[in-house]
This record gives sequence, structure tokens and C-alpha cells, in this order.
Amino acid sequence: MNMQKKWTSFPLAMIGLFCLLGLQPGCADEDDSAGPGRPSVSVASDAGFGSTGDTGDAGDAEEDVEECVGETDAELCDASAATCGELVVTDSCGVERTVESCGECNAPDSCGALEANLCGCAPQTDDELCAENSAVCGELVVTDRCNIERTVASCGECAGVESCGELAANQCGCEPQTDAELCAENSAVCGELVVTDRCGVERTVSSCGDCVAPDQCGDIAPNQCGCALPTVAELCAENNLECGETQVVDKCGADRILDCGEESLVCTTPFDTCGGGGDDNICGCTPTTCEESGTLCGQIDDGCGGTLDCNYFCVEGLSLGANHACALGSGKAKCWGNNTRGKLGDDSTTQRKNPVDVSGLDLITQISSGGGHTCALTHDQKVICWGDNSESQLGIGTTVDARKPGLAAVTSGATQVVTGDEHTCALVNGGVKCWGASGDGQIGNDEITLGAKIGVPIEVTGLTSGVSMIAAGAYHNCALLDDGSVQCWGRGDYGQLANLSTTPELGGTAVGVREPDVLRTAAREKTPVTVVGLPSDVVQITAGDNFSCARTAPGELFCWGAMTFQSLICEVDGRRADDCAVFPTIGLGHPIVRYRKVVKSANPDADDVCQPPATRRNPVTDKCEWDEYPVTKAYIDRAQLTPLQISDTRNNLDVAAGANHICARSDEADPTRTNVFCMGRNATGQLGDGTTNSWTSPRAVHADSVGNVMRAESSTVPFSLSLGDEFSCAIVEDNNLQCWGSNRDGQIGNTALSRDESLIPFDVKISY
Repeated sequence: MNMQKKWTSFPLAMIGLFCLLGLQPGCADEDDSAGPGRPSVSVASDAGFGSTGDTGDAGDAEEDVEECVGETDAELCDASAATCGELVVTDSCGVERTVESCGECNAPDSCGALEANLCGCAPQTDDELCAENSAVCGELVVTDRCNIERTVASCGECAGVESCGELAANQCGCEPQTDAELCAENSAVCGELVVTDRCGVERTVSSCGDCVAPDQCGDIAPNQCGCALPTVAELCAENNLECGETQVVDKCGADRILDCGEESLVCTTPFDTCGGGGDDNICGCTPTTCEESGTLCGQIDDGCGGTLDCNYFCVEGLSLGANHACALGSGKAKCWGNNTRGKLGDDSTTQRKNPVDVSGLDLITQISSGGGHTCALTHDQKVICWGDNSESQLGIGTTVDARKPGLAAVTSGATQVVTGDEHTCALVNGGVKCWGASGDGQIGNDEITLGAKIGVPIEVTGLTSGVSMIAAGAYHNCALLDDGSVQCWGRGDYGQLANLSTTPELGGTAVGVREPDVLRTAAREKTPVTVVGLPSDVVQITAGDNFSCARTAPGELFCWGAMTFQSLICEVDGRRADDCAVFPTIGLGHPIVRYRKVVKSANPDADDVCQPPATRRNPVTDKCEWDEYPVTKAYIDRAQLTPLQISDTRNNLDVAAGANHICARSDEADPTRTNVFCMGRNATGQLGDGTTNSWTSPRAVHADSVGNVMRAESSTVPFSLSLGDEFSCAIVEDNNLQCWGSNRDGQIGNTALSRDESLIPFDVKISY
């Protein structure tokens, strides 16, 4: 019996089991194939039954079994009605089978959505649709995953002030009103609006609009345009009006007459009046100003119960030149008089009869007026000059005039500056430096060529230190040393250097020669010489044109030289001309004869030997000349060749020298008496005694033009006098100025004086 066939009677399940257990030899191995998707099942002979030694009959032992072929995957899917997805099922052979895929579903269906292994579409719930679409409120119309348009009646409700869909569909939110909407809802037409909007937020609308003038926003009601007529009190307050009547246009455009209060009732503060402070309808008091009162210096009542300190021009210094004057006050300078070549410093050459400001100077401490130029000492110890520069006297290296201050001649270390006719000297770091004209040796340096124009400051020989004060005459200078001694240099033909001998020099019966130039040449000193005969306690020096003076600590006054000269030719007998001498100003003095010579012939050969008396050597030309004798006409002057004490019982506190006169301030304490005394030439009233008489002894200065006693007073400076060629000035009470003498060039400094001179003191008109 074929055993293979016998297995066919076994159930398929059993056959499969045998195959799985490897008990069926007929089962297909991996190389056998029962067809696609089908397992091959066979049964092997039971060689294992029986003893191991019993081989038996193999052919008899085996019995063929019928092979079990399972279904294909498709058949399994069909049999299971599965249309999609993975299928796990036991086939007809009893084998559990896994079909990877029974098919794919077409969108929107998905496998197993409704039943396993079947295509279908399960729609979302309403909540799922709301969630998937982030809808939190309101009706939602949406296509679900099954492509069915769905309407969800409500995805939720909004809380509070929020409503659904205001900001975005199906979202809770609150859309606030615009500014315009807020203004409209609140009937606001102007101004700022602060209001809570529909969303509960406090909002500030900066402006709901503008009003047309004269309406104002909120004047009548908030955020409304209108104009409420103000009361009189409100208008007075609004316009800061305290008193009196006035007319105003109110804010609504109406003309209003106001009475803001009676002065006597409203203005109760002393000195106050209605409008008195300078503002109409305001109680107040306007203090006077120094300028309004014309007060240059000092304290005044301000008119409102207070005081005012005036410091526009507190006179601190005074200096007179040949025919112009300058004053220093509160760091400023003012000048007046002749303005040839710009010496007043106002950038013009116009004569000024009233003081004018010097241009471009800042904080000066001293000023000095010369023949045609002026110099100032600045607070930082510079020397600046202006005016005539024909002899380089400005010290800036040129000969170009300057009509106002410019470059500095000395840039540091200067403590005093003095000016002569055409030269300048300064005290610098305790030594003396000079510049300008040098023809008479006034520069004081023996290394320069006489007559040269010295354009920059150079040291005076022997005076590089130890000097406390300097003074300049027209053509000579003097220096006061720290030890109290005095040295002078420059021109000396009238004894102004105290270097002339009383013994006749150069021939003749008097100290003099045939021409002034000859004596001038012989008597000049290029370097300083010591003045012999002065006390050791000199504290002040001054110099005129042809003389010098010194004041001692006890107030004694000493002078030397000549204050005047003969202006007329005297008839003389030969050379005996003593009786023709005029006005020995300082004292009897020694005669200095200036007489005419008549040259009959001259030998130009300087090598020829002169044979006096027929010929005489001229020390200037170095030529031999002769004169016609007897001399019949001569000028005769007198000079004091050594220091002479001026006869005066007063103690002098200050002394000043002009061209040919001197003035001194004494210690006279009686306020009803003048303390200024003058002597010398007086042709134009420069002595101030009310006459034109020259005097050889000090004369009291007359009362001023309004009868007040003239007293030189200054609480700020030690020296309160200064003299020019033919005029004099003094610092008087209250730091003002008075001048007297010649006024031909406006030297008195006041246009109110129409005459060419004033024989008594006259106020200088210094103004703002």
C-alpha cells in the first residue's frame, strides 16, 4: 500500500502539524515549491518507529501522503473579505499566515478606519474639528477628513468683553475702537480724551480735534470748543496787571477796559508806584543806573531804597603829554586833546575835546602820554604804544604810525612806562629799557649810534637791575635806584642831568657857547650819571622839558636844570649879558648864554690848527670858524646846575613836572583850602592861580569854575597830579578830574569850555 496516499486521509491540520514537526518526509523543504503563496506538506516514513537495529523494508514502511497546498495571499484576502492592510489568518492547511497588504485605500478612505482590513473614512467629531482648526468659539464650517462639509454649531463661548471673531475667525478677542471712534462715541470734538474703551482699556486720545480761534477747547465744557468771557480780575491776573486802567483784547476777541486797582491801595511797598518799575500797570520801582545818574565811580542811592556801586571809570591814573591827556579808570583808558598821528588811540586823527575810549585795550594798570605818542602798561605787564612812530618810539620795529593800540613793545615783566618827546622807556624786571629817538643820548646805551631810530627796547647801560622808578623829560630820563640815589642821562644843555660845571666851558663868560646845538652836543650823556647833592631818601622823581625834580620821604622838593628860557634877543655889550637874564625859575642859577654868531669864513680842513681868538674849533662840525665881534645880541637863560631845594614849608606828598612848570600836592589838611601849589611859567594859566603871571615860588591853585576848593584827592593811587606843556590836571574828590591852562587843542577835556584856556580848574567831562 502506497503510504503516501494513506496520508491523504489525515486531516490537513494533522498533516501540517507533522510537517512542522519534521515528522513527514514528504513535506517540502526550502527548495521545494508548492506554488506561490502555498505551503507544500508531505509525510516522511516513520524510520524512527521500532528498534534501531530493525531496518525493515523501507519500501514497505513508507506510505505516500497527499500534499496540502494552502491558499495564495490574494485568496486569503478574498476569503477574509479583506481589501486592505496587513492580514493575519490561518489558511486551509492550518498555517497561520500574515499577508503584508491586502491592498491600498483611495483617499480619503483609510484602512481599518471603520473595520479591520476594510477601506473606509471615519469623520472627526465636532470637538475634533474645532481643535484641529484652533477654533475656540462660534460656528465652524469646515470640510472634514472625509471631504464632507461640516457645520459645527459652536466651538465654544467667549468670556467677559471678548467676542467671537472680532480679531480673527473663531477666536475670542476684543477689537478696540479707533481714536476717531472713541471721540465720536464720547461726543468729543477737541482736546485730549481719556476714556475706557470697549475692551476695558483706559485710553488717552491726544487730540480729538482743534478749535477755531477764539474758541478754546474745554473753556465751556470738556472736549468741547467754546469761549467763556473772562472776568476783569481774571484778565488782570492773566496779563499780570496789578494796578491802573488799561485796555486789552480778551481771549474771545472782545475789547475790554480794565481797572486793575488803585495805585494807593495796591502799590503798598515803599518807593513803588504803578508802572514805576518800568512795566505798565505793575507796581514797582526802577533803580537808577550809574549811567543815568552820570556817576562814574562810587556808591549812590538807587532811588528804590537801596544803594548802587558805580565802577565804570574810577580814575586810577593820569598822564599829560605835550598837548593831549589820558586817564586810566577801572582798567580802561580815555584820552582827549590833540590827536595828531592818532595818539588818542581811538583809531582816528580827529581832535577830541571830550575824553574818548582808547580802542582795544584790556585791563591796563598805567598810562603815559608823550609828545606825539602814548603808551600803556597792561595787567599782564606788557607795554603797548600808539600814535607817532617817526622815530620808532612805539617799539615795534617799524616807523609806521598806529592810530590805536596794537603790538606790544615789551611782552612781559614791565612795571612802569614813561614817554618823552620821541622816545619811550620802561622799567622791566627791575632794569630800564628804552627805544625811539637817540639823538640826545636818551636811549642810555653807549653802543648805539646817536641819531639812530631804535625800534626795539634795549637795556640802559648800568641799569639792568635795582631800579624802582623812572621819569622822562622831553629829551632826557632819570632813574630812582633802590638805594635812594638818582641817575640821569640824555640831553643836559640846561643842567637837567646835573652834570654841568659852574666853570665856563667852551669859552665865554657864561656856561654856554655861540649856538645852542654846540652846548647841546657837549652836555649830553649817552649813559646814566649820578645826580650829586640829593638826600638819600628820595621816593619820587619827575622830569620836565629841561629840568628834573625829586621828592624825599619827608616831603622835601629838589629841582635842577631850567624851567624857562629867554624868548627875546637882548641887546648886550659884548658878552656881558647877565643883566638880560629873565625869570630864574628855580633859583638865581647860573647864566647860560645863547648868542648869535656870524661866520666870516671857515676852513673846511679839520686838520688845520685853529688859532684863537681869530678862529675857534666848532665841536659839532669839527671845523675852524671865526665870529664877528663884539657880539651885540644874545639869548641868556639861567639854570640850576645842582639840586636846589624849593623853598616851601609844606610837606609835599606828590610832585609833577610840565614843560616849564611844576605842581605839588601838599599835606594841607584843611578841607576849605587847596592842597595843590604850582610854580613856573604861566602864559596860558597852567599854574591855575587865576592869572597868567609866572611865579618863582609855589602858588595856591584857585577854586574851580563853580567856586569849589580844588583838592587833589585819590584813595586808589599815590600820584594824583600830571602836567603837560601848558596845562595841568589833577585827580580830585570822588575820583573825578579837573584841568586848567591851555585849551587850544581841547586839553581841558570839556566842550563846555569854549575859551582857549582856563586860568582856574575846570571839570573834565568823562562820560559813558
